[in-house]
Amino acid sequence: MKNAATGTYLASKGSYLYSYKTDTANYCRWAFAMNGAAVDATNAASRTNAHLSFNAKGYFMVGRAANENVFFWKTTGITTTTVYTTEIN
Repeated sequence: MKNAATGTYLASKGSYLYSYKTDTANYCRWAFAMNGAAVDATNAASRTNAHLSFNAKGYFMVGRAANENVFFWKTTGITTTTVYTTEIN
């Protein structure tokens, strides 16, 4: 998962999420699986906290179990594809 504005990648290690400069297998091994309408985003680089989720204050984090409140969807245009995720209010 790449940040189009900064060119960095979503990475995780342990229970921390952060922005990383390259798409490395050590920190950025994201896989996506459909779970009904939701998507389980799992990072194989994190052994114990692999699932992208939210904490109680509404911040993204990685945890031990999938979180049904995380959604991804995309729209494909003529020249670009836009991927959206759950909005945090």
